[in-house]
Amino acid sequence: MSVEIYYKGNLLVSCHLKDISLCGAGLLTGPLTFLRNSEVKLKFIDFNSTRDSNIINGIVVRNSTHETGIMFTPTKPYMVSSILKHTADTSPQLSVGTQN
Repeated sequence: MSVEIYYKGNLLVSCHLKDISLCGAGLLTGPLTFLRNSEVKLKFIDFNSTRDSNIINGIVVRNSTHETGIMFTPTKPYMVSSILKHTADTSPQLSVGTQN
């Protein structure tokens, strides 16, 4: 699944989802890194939903080689659950966690 990362309203990069849980996501961002605690918005562009319901707020919690970890900030619980279900149904190769 592809994800777009927005910072202060600007699209920074389109990348791929490595894994996702109710708490956050691991993104394959290539060489691009972010400052820890930066607030970002993630747009799940392969998610079939209404116009803006596939956007989740998050905070950068980890950077490693070619990967960025995002912790979701308070959002509508049904939205994260819907994205998790869609991801599990359409991308079985991804690691999808549903427990905290």
